[in-house]
Amino acid sequence: MQKRPNRKISLKERRRRRRNRRITLLAVTAICVVALSAMVWKWSGPILEKTQVSGILVMNSPTATPQPTPTATPEPTPEPSPTVSLDAGALQSGHALLVWGKDKSIVWSKGELNERVWPASITKIMTALVALENQPDLTRTFDMPYEIYQPLFDENASMAGFWAGESPTIQDLLYGTMLPSGADAAVALAIASAGSEDAFVQMMNEKAAALGMENTHFSNVWGIHAEDHYSTVQDLMLLLQAAVQNPTLKEIMSTATYTTQPLAAHETGVAMKHSALTNPLLEQITDFTLEGGKTGFTDQAGLCLASFAQKGDEEFLLVTTGAMVTLDNMQPLHVQDAITVYSSIVLP
Repeated sequence: MQKRPNRKISLKERRRRRRNRRITLLAVTAICVVALSAMVWKWSGPILEKTQVSGILVMNSPTATPQPTPTATPEPTPEPSPTVSLDAGALQSGHALLVWGKDKSIVWSKGELNERVWPASITKIMTALVALENQPDLTRTFDMPYEIYQPLFDENASMAGFWAGESPTIQDLLYGTMLPSGADAAVALAIASAGSEDAFVQMMNEKAAALGMENTHFSNVWGIHAEDHYSTVQDLMLLLQAAVQNPTLKEIMSTATYTTQPLAAHETGVAMKHSALTNPLLEQITDFTLEGGKTGFTDQAGLCLASFAQKGDEEFLLVTTGAMVTLDNMQPLHVQDAITVYSSIVLP
């Protein structure tokens, strides 16, 4: 076999070969980089996003999915409220306050709500409320004391009709206080509950403070006029609201007639009538029902009435004070005013 003769490679040839090898190496490196980039993109998929920054491959954190902007909840449409279109001069009462039982909002008023008024026998609502809170046993009997009567006679107070020495139940005394507005029954409740009228009056004032009746002070349990016995229609409304929230008291205030158990001087019991619910003026009323309440009268206070009525499906509470009467005009102006106000309510 013949040998190939040795060939001498020039310097120029060697340089050309080295340059070709570098070009080949760079080409292979570029191909590898491209292939690697393609593999990274395939693996990362939607998780990572690639960007080229200054010739460097950078992997960014995933972009958060945009969340829809929450739709604002529309404000609820306010529920329509009852209204009253009534001129203040239509009432004989100097002050009046009508409240919607549903939310205790004021529907209509006359006069300054915090102006001092004389509550008269509306006082007895507080007397009955405090007695109920301290006399849970309505079947308990109480002996009517002789000594309470002369002061009541001297003031010409209205009486339930219990005689001294008789033993009515606490329930009888409550009805006697609220229906015929008996001062004898009110004083008896005070003594039965606290031992004396003075001690009971202190309990009444404490209850008034607890109810938020900031412009009220009681000095007796039955409403006889006194300079330190006063309230406001706003405070009396707070009292009326507390009364209707007491189921027993609300039932008593809603009773037109009641007869007590047989007593020593009353073999068939003492018969009583509600001073407002049995008024003939109510017989022709058809657009509302006067459910209950408490009347009051003194020469200084005029005719007063705290009442509650049903109109449609809604209950309303009304306090009126200061309906002045004369000896030749003894009309039940407080009941007339209640009819005027309740009849003027326009339901939504």
